[in-house]
Amino acid sequence: MDSFTLAGTTGSLTVQLEEVFGFPHQTSSFGGYDTRSRLRLRSHGFSVDSVLWLSTGEVFTFYQQLRAAHAQLAGIARFASSEENLCFAVAYLPLGQVALTGEYREHTPEANRLTFEIASDQSYLHRAVAELTQWAEQYGGMHGKRLPA
Repeated sequence: MDSFTLAGTTGSLTVQLEEVFGFPHQTSSFGGYDTRSRLRLRSHGFSVDSVLWLSTGEVFTFYQQLRAAHAQLAGIARFASSEENLCFAVAYLPLGQVALTGEYREHTPEANRLTFEIASDQSYLHRAVAELTQWAEQYGGMHGKRLPA
C-alpha cells in the first residue's frame, strides 16, 4: 500500500494512493506522476475522507523538507497540492514537540474549509519519514522513476 501518515496525540493525516497515472513513462507537469489519492484527516472531533488529486513530485518535495527537519529536529516542512485544496506544515518546536497545521477544501472555489491543527512529537514522525522514503524509492523524485536503459 502506497501511503503515508502524519500522526499525533490529537489526530492524524493519511494520504493513500489509489491510482498513479503514466507510471513509469509519463510524468506530470507538477513533478513525478499524477495520482488520484485518498485523504483521511482526523483532528479533534472533525474528520475528512475525500479524493485528493496530487502528484508524487509534490509529495517528494514535502518528503525532502520533512527528512531535513526531522534530522535536525528543527525547522518546518510544507506541503501544498497543485489544486490548492490541501496545504499543511509540520513545524518542529522546542522539547521534541511537533505541530501539524493546515487547511483542506474539497472544492477550492467554495468557501467551506477545514482549518486543522494536530499536536504531535518527534517520535510520531519516524514512521512517516520511513513511509515517505519508501514512496520516494517507488516513484522517484520530481522527474519520476529512472528506469535502467
